[in-house]
This record gives sequence, structure tokens and C-alpha cells, in this order.
Amino acid sequence: MNERSDEITDAIVVYATFPGEAAALATAEALVGAGLVACANIVPGITSVFIWEGRLEREREVAVLMKTRRALADEVIAAVKAMHSYENPAVVVWGIAAGSGAYLSWIDAQTAAPKALGNSE
Repeated sequence: MNERSDEITDAIVVYATFPGEAAALATAEALVGAGLVACANIVPGITSVFIWEGRLEREREVAVLMKTRRALADEVIAAVKAMHSYENPAVVVWGIAAGSGAYLSWIDAQTAAPKALGNSE
């Protein structure tokens, strides 16, 4: 039995960075609670190097990897931006080319009936 799904998948990862763990955790919990994302992995302790307003910057940040469906990408991006403290937060979408069939089905099931943010009943 093939455990891997090679079909074109509707699953995506939304990647975003945050200034600290509290902001990352609050956003992750809100999006998972609303069913907009199935799971969020919080990766503390990254260093981001970038140019901002003409200056080379180096900041400690927290990355969040959020798994959801392509149909929810715009809503997830808008929600992250609305909850974010940065003027121009890094929020990008990566497609998932293949993966565990059972896991991809779980993502679909967890995000099948998203609710409005703040309404996790």
C-alpha cells in the first residue's frame, strides 16, 4: 500500500514570521481555533536579514508554518496581516506537491468548515 499521495494536492503551507513567540502563538491559536488552518508549527529563534528603508537589518524572529487548503489562502493571509504588528509582514504560501495521504486528508477535514475568527464554538 502506497502511503504517499502523488496526486495534485489542495494543501498549502502559509509561512509567516513574527517578532516574538507570544504574537506567533496568539495568531496560530486563533487560526486553528477558527478552522482556517489545521495545524501551525512555531519555530522560535530564527534570524532574519533584510533591507528595510534602505538599511541592512538583522532581527530575531519566530517563524510559523500553517497548513491549510488553497481555497483558504486569501483568508489566512488577510487574518495574519490583520493580527500582525509589522507594517509589511512576511506572509507567503507554499504549495505541497505530495505527502502522506492520511495527513493531507486530515488537513482537508480540519479546515472543511472554518468559522469567523474569534468564534471557535
